[in-house]
Amino acid sequence: MRKYAYLKDPVKSDQEYYIYKILLFHSNEGAYLFTYAAADAVQCSSDQWYESLEDLYDDWNDRIDERGWIELEDPLPDCQQDAFIPLRVKGRNLGKPEWGHFETLQDGQWIDYKPVEVRFYDEKDDSLFKFAVIIARTNGRWVFCKHKERETYEIPGGHREEGEEILDTAKRELEEETGALEYSLKPVCVYSVTAPDNFDGKETFGMIYTADITSFEEELHSEMERIIITDQLPDEWTYPMIQPKMIEEARRRGLF
Repeated sequence: MRKYAYLKDPVKSDQEYYIYKILLFHSNEGAYLFTYAAADAVQCSSDQWYESLEDLYDDWNDRIDERGWIELEDPLPDCQQDAFIPLRVKGRNLGKPEWGHFETLQDGQWIDYKPVEVRFYDEKDDSLFKFAVIIARTNGRWVFCKHKERETYEIPGGHREEGEEILDTAKRELEEETGALEYSLKPVCVYSVTAPDNFDGKETFGMIYTADITSFEEELHSEMERIIITDQLPDEWTYPMIQPKMIEEARRRGLF
């Protein structure tokens, strides 16, 4: 039996990330609890063993939201108990598992699975920060950038230069990509991204800021073609698996 639930309020885990969703798997031997670092996460970030389902309920029933426990079908043969989609270790069905490599069922075919995981932290060592991202607003409206070589939109941000303070990275990227002249910045939190096709699959860290922009340059002097100022979030994101979650996290922290 599998059931999942969303938490009323995110809970900080022992690994310092926030838990938004949980899933239980119950068997004759006891119960596993899987925890997830995002409401839409496909795979768990950690798990915990309980000797009984009652013990698990005692720990978590008061923390789940009004939707309660939602039943979930058992996984297909050889698939992961914690996954919300058909997901298995590559080669496991053949008795030759390639640990750390996964495949998922899509249109009746098993294909390589390449997950992207986004986590949020209150703090990390400054030396880990490789990026700064700035959720920008002006007069209560969103500010997004369109790159010259793309037809999608993104939150301003970019790489930290060698020897640069992360706050200075945020200022530089905001000015270059939006043409901001006068603005105020506030830190939101630390974020991380883990993706198999970036940095050899290692967790990489950056800092999120919010910006309230009060004046702009007339022209941009960067790789950005233009900015848009809008009341709505874009439908076409450059990084759809990452940046909408940043805005969601900033909202959760009461910044919008």
